[in-house]
Amino acid sequence: MQQGSDAAAAAAAHRQHRRQFLGLTAIDRHKRLMAEYVNFYGGKMPAPAEQPTVKTDYDVLHEQYRFIRSEEEDAAAEDRWALRLSRRYYSKLYREYAIVDLSRYQEDKMGMRWRSEKEVIAGKGQFSCGARGCTETRGLATFEVPFGYQEAGEKKQALVKVRVCPEHAQQLNFSKNREALKAQAKAAKKQKHTRGSDAENSRRSAEEPEPMPAGAIGGRKRRRDGSVEPELAVEEKDKAERGEDVMGQQGEKIGNAVESESAVNLWKAKQPQLEASKDEEFDEYFSGMFM
Repeated sequence: MQQGSDAAAAAAAHRQHRRQFLGLTAIDRHKRLMAEYVNFYGGKMPAPAEQPTVKTDYDVLHEQYRFIRSEEEDAAAEDRWALRLSRRYYSKLYREYAIVDLSRYQEDKMGMRWRSEKEVIAGKGQFSCGARGCTETRGLATFEVPFGYQEAGEKKQALVKVRVCPEHAQQLNFSKNREALKAQAKAAKKQKHTRGSDAENSRRSAEEPEPMPAGAIGGRKRRRDGSVEPELAVEEKDKAERGEDVMGQQGEKIGNAVESESAVNLWKAKQPQLEASKDEEFDEYFSGMFM
């Protein structure tokens, strides 16, 4: 009886082990068998450098994927199976509108990918915001963005259409808006600096004292022999010069007044009578005879 129960338990464990083993993928079964070989049969695993590289379908797609495929690149591909797999995946994408990742927009970095069939059916990227994780459907706007990216060691650029909400439109144009704000701030700063310079120049010109006469030192004038005149002598000389200037101005005014008065008197003087003509003399003579 005990042997029968042990055999039934072993058979049940075997069936459970088989179900678990068949439920694994090919790579997981391979790893499990290799682990059992090392642990229970005394096998030895090769060094990590000697292990062959195993590529999954995801690894192949990650290597062969192109955002925009070209016939020249496909013709130059060596692995035809990987090329067929990547082209098959590429043909299932809808490339009218793109899905954009703006999580690093402040660093002037963004990511884009084409829409899948499920996203097209749900209207993602066309009837709802095309930003990743956004479901806004109001105020959508379409932008044709010059998207620069690096792919297969080459820098490429393409024009991609995206539809986003107003909030993500600000993030999408963050770089242009920042440059515009910098240009405005720079222009305002330059204009302010120009106004400040003009005001400073006006203030300096208003506060700037009159230039000293040639040869003057501290308000004192230098003589021809090189010595400096005393301050009192300079002041007296300046007063005398000012007095001479005043006298000269008064004399000039008096001379102008005399000239103007003489001119008036000349016009007021009696004009000399003109000599009578011969006809007038004969008339006067005959008038005296017949009186």
